[in-house]
Amino acid sequence: MAELRIYSEGAGERGFIEQVLTPHLLSFGIYVRGAYWGHSSRSPSGGIRNWVGEKRGAKVELVRALQQCSPGYNLYVTTMVDYYALPLDWPNRATASTLPAARRSLRVEEGMIEDIRNEVGDDGHLERFIPYVCLH
Repeated sequence: MAELRIYSEGAGERGFIEQVLTPHLLSFGIYVRGAYWGHSSRSPSGGIRNWVGEKRGAKVELVRALQQCSPGYNLYVTTMVDYYALPLDWPNRATASTLPAARRSLRVEEGMIEDIRNEVGDDGHLERFIPYVCLH
């Protein structure tokens, strides 16, 4: 059985993961586990945490999860975050707003992959990272 760990930011995403994705993917032998970043401590009213940070940055958590992948642990890591809520320090986020709307999320996802690649290399961990940034 494979595990899909989904990093998301709030109660809406959490509900979707638990009520829709989990039962559906379980029927295909994929165990879903939500990993919730929640709100940053400086912004209790909303928002997702910064990409970089000594211990609590999104990148640190994603890299840590990917490093848990091993031949005996079939773990895949993804994100479910809202483009508009992302802090500007997320990869390519500051410049993505200059692109047509259909390309903005993809540009951030490309930047996330590249930044994670720079951290973990091409040693097989990166193929288990499937970023998803929602543009709505």
